[in-house]
Amino acid sequence: MKLRIPFQTYPVRIGIAMEEEGLRFVEAKCVDGGVEIRQAGRIRLEDGCMENGRIIDMERAKLQLALAKKELRLSKKKAILSIPTSTVVIRKTRQPRLSPEEIRSLLEIELGTTIHLPFSRPYFDFHKIGEVEPEQDPNERDGFGLDDALPEDEYLVIAAPGDVIDPYIELLKVLDLEVTAVDIEPLALYRLLLASGEGYPTDFMFLQLGPHAVNVSIFQSDIPEFLRSIPIQMAHYQPAGEPALQGESSGALDAFVQDLIREVDRVINFYQFSMKNDGTRIKTIYITGEGSNLEEMIAMLQPRMSSLQIHPLPTHHIRHQPTLQKSVQAITAAAGLTLRG
Repeated sequence: MKLRIPFQTYPVRIGIAMEEEGLRFVEAKCVDGGVEIRQAGRIRLEDGCMENGRIIDMERAKLQLALAKKELRLSKKKAILSIPTSTVVIRKTRQPRLSPEEIRSLLEIELGTTIHLPFSRPYFDFHKIGEVEPEQDPNERDGFGLDDALPEDEYLVIAAPGDVIDPYIELLKVLDLEVTAVDIEPLALYRLLLASGEGYPTDFMFLQLGPHAVNVSIFQSDIPEFLRSIPIQMAHYQPAGEPALQGESSGALDAFVQDLIREVDRVINFYQFSMKNDGTRIKTIYITGEGSNLEEMIAMLQPRMSSLQIHPLPTHHIRHQPTLQKSVQAITAAAGLTLRG
């Protein structure tokens, strides 16, 4: 099975994002100037059904979906599925200038050997970034020992463990859904940003807030360069009895923001000075995800990270029912999945 990434388009109407708490789903269609959401919600799973992005108790999870199926209108439809960022690996690699079919065969051999992966049996896809100029030793002279350098291309490879994806697809059969492709959430967010019509810098970051982790993704133009899932759990900052970080709990929110800044600074420094070290500088951070206080959080982050522009992910182009107004940032990844076609 191939893990398809969205450098080609496919007709998809339902996006499903797998989360620790359950399945976040959005059914939407593209309209002039935006995205129109027909229905959206979350099918909750009981504690212990999923851990660290993996389904632990398949039978209990299937039971939860079977009970929810009666109230939803998702059966007999095609869906695109995203997998948790914590399970995804991206790599850049140079390969000989070959056809796509030959490149896929070559990558199937190299993944897990010369291209290191922290898991076996990967599902993957790849995208050609561009041509690479042959490197020449400056000490060599024309006509004296200089071999003809073979032309090469640079590729982006995105991989995830098949042992994670296969159970997801099995689980979704309970809803009578056909999974047509598997995606990653950072690319779904990028498509949503692109659809907004707003300009964005060459180098930018997404911060996707969740109850168990903050997902960081750094882009250079349309290419995801870096992914990381930071295990900052919002529940650790919540006063007892409160369901989420609230604006009035200023001490808890401030503690969360302080720890978030420390972790994000580490990521930015690693990316700019160790991974790139070519003058690349991140200009903008787009924040999305769960929480009713994103605006307040941004107001706290901006003066402490003054070299960056920090904004909520644009959602003005998402048409939805008024009941979704306060939670639209929580469904951005699932909504972005529907933009593949």
